[in-house]
Parts: sequence; C-alpha cells; structure tokens
Amino acid sequence: MIWLPDLDEWAEGIAAVLAPNGRFVLVEFHPFAMRFDEKWFLAYPYGGGTPMTEAGGVGDYVADSTDLVLPGAPGVGVENAENPFPSCEFNWSSAEVLGAARRPGLTIESFDEYPYANGRQGFEEMTQLGDKRWGVPAGRPEIPLMYSLSVRLADGGLFPPHLRVIADTGTNYPHAHDATDTTHRRRPVPSWCQLLLLLIPADSPE
Repeated sequence: MIWLPDLDEWAEGIAAVLAPNGRFVLVEFHPFAMRFDEKWFLAYPYGGGTPMTEAGGVGDYVADSTDLVLPGAPGVGVENAENPFPSCEFNWSSAEVLGAARRPGLTIESFDEYPYANGRQGFEEMTQLGDKRWGVPAGRPEIPLMYSLSVRLADGGLFPPHLRVIADTGTNYPHAHDATDTTHRRRPVPSWCQLLLLLIPADSPE
C-alpha cells in the first residue's frame, strides 16, 4: 500500500474488475508499525498519504525473500543490485484504507491485525517466532505489525447487468465489455488491476 499515491483509484480499480460477489483479500504490513524507524523511534506520520521520499532506491527485496515468497524457485536475484532512482512512499492509515474500500461499493467482510511480520525483520532486536515470523523485541508490549482485509463486491457488481469484465488477450489489458454492443467498443479500467481478474469466484461460468 505504501507505493500507492491514490487509494480511491486503487479501490475503484478493484471494484471494476471483480465479478459480482467476487472477493479481494489484502495482507499487508501495518501502517502503525511503519511510524517507527529501524531503531523503534517514532519517525514517520500515521496516515495522511504525505509523500516520503528516500534518496536510496528500492532494493531487490523480492529476490532477498525468494525462499519465502517463491519457495523452490530456480536461480537467484541480481546480486548487489543498486537502484539509482529515489523511492517515494505513502503511509496510509487503517481508516483511510477501509474508507477507500467502502466508497466504490465494496463490502468489508473482515479486518484483522497480527502482532508479527511475515518474512521481514524490519526493526532491530526483533524476536524470531518461528515459521519465518518476527515479533517486537522481548519485553516490549505487542503492537500490530501486519493486517488483513477482505472485501466483496455486491451481487449486482459495479457495472450494469449487461456489462462483463473480460481480459483482452490481444492487448493484455482488462476492459468492461458491453455484451450488447456489436461494435465491440470498450471502456478501459486501470491496467494495474489486471492481476485482480484472478479473483473471479471459482463458481463463475467464465
């Protein structure tokens, strides 16, 4: 979520590609924990979406977490990777994320918080809890380090009944296609939402 400058666009994109009664599930690091620097000092604002720019570029953290996110994957990431471009993060509060999810008509099914971080030792002296989970240092009060959110699109969907969300294999770009329109004109939705097409329920006829 920290890479998103606009939560409303994010939520509207989810609603645009979900099938009626489809579900979107998010698991993310908790924004409250993101207020701390690596030494556990309060250093960053909670919420507001204020851009925070770091001179150092984003590293290859996916490759660094290969054994967790892609167990058994062949090869390794780029060794000693350097990114010359500065990074920009946006720390959204829990309320801001939930509010954005509700605005396009998504129903919040659950919101849960967890006192551990999966596969990330982002702070000093974190306690290893097993199963590649890390908690706060021993002797300190627990705080939420991760959260999960599950939302569902109403049966009626975001589009009128005669519209369906499809993937245009010719352009790798998702569209809302009017099934009654013989000219095959299309209404685009944000391209970064394409992966969310995987969230169409298993009992969907498509």
